[in-house]
Amino acid sequence: MAAKGLIHVYTGDGKGNTTASVGLAVRASGAGKKVVFAQFMKGMPTSEIKQLQTLGITVVKAGTITKFVPYMTDEERAQ
Repeated sequence: MAAKGLIHVYTGDGKGNTTASVGLAVRASGAGKKVVFAQFMKGMPTSEIKQLQTLGITVVKAGTITKFVPYMTDEERAQ
């Protein structure tokens, strides 16, 4: 039987999404699992990316916004 992977998605306004996902990614990597860390709607550089990559975690970024969602105007969120 082929091994199956898991996908975890953290969403919502406010804090905690990245922290929770980084923690799980680090734990999985430490357990010898292959990890792909995907960030959506973070177009600007973030400090956790370099550290994740040093652990051998693949990082994929999607989105081109230049500020975090809580700081967007209604017009920016609609886009």
